[in-house]
Amino acid sequence: MKKLLLVLAVMLMTVPAMAAVSITGQDLGGFVGAIDYTSTGVLPRAFALDITVDAGTIVDVDVTDCQPFNIYMGTIQIAADGSVTDAGSPVAPAGDPGALGGLGTAGITVEMGSLYDAAVSPNPAKPSAAGRLIKITVSENCNVTVASNTTRGNVVLEDASIATMSPITFAVTGGITACLGDMDGDGWITLDDLNLVVNELLPTDPDWYKEITPEIAAGDMDADGWLTLDDLNLVVNLLLPTDPDWYVECP
Repeated sequence: MKKLLLVLAVMLMTVPAMAAVSITGQDLGGFVGAIDYTSTGVLPRAFALDITVDAGTIVDVDVTDCQPFNIYMGTIQIAADGSVTDAGSPVAPAGDPGALGGLGTAGITVEMGSLYDAAVSPNPAKPSAAGRLIKITVSENCNVTVASNTTRGNVVLEDASIATMSPITFAVTGGITACLGDMDGDGWITLDDLNLVVNELLPTDPDWYKEITPEIAAGDMDADGWLTLDDLNLVVNLLLPTDPDWYVECP
């Protein structure tokens, strides 16, 4: 019995830790939502995800400035003569087995993979352990649910194992300005925006706070529903000059 316990103990010590991938969602405003990932243990190689909304439709996807999971398996076609065509979209065709309805419907299946040599470092095609996967545009305020698609392959890790990933739900709205801090909506956070926050906060109340309205939502840097001195300090810290002109481009 003691020998058996010793063998089990050795096995437990040599089994690698369970790798996992977690997904989070962020409301960027303007009916745009971002889907981010974080991996532990082993980097992800490919994602097969179902993205659904409980109202309206999903009208577009965008991978600009996202991590390089830019191999779209669902839209790569290999003809009999060996020629390859690629529609260049992460959205799997609606007619494929296990795929949802596609853009213009309440659900899409996205298939996104990476292609790099793990032995090459640094490698610009190698994703980070955490980052943005994709952005979606929806037609109206809704809740977005993201879950792995078992039929299409789940989430595959660099070592070819399948990652554990729990589904998530988050809200996407049109009422939040996509670039917090950009009070004048010109695509840059500048001293002009800082002055606009200050003007909004010129005290009509001794506590210097103002409830957020759609017109001043961009100033709510900490997203607590109020424009306060905390938000002003966040804008100031963002603009502490690394550039003599004091400006930061919106993401």
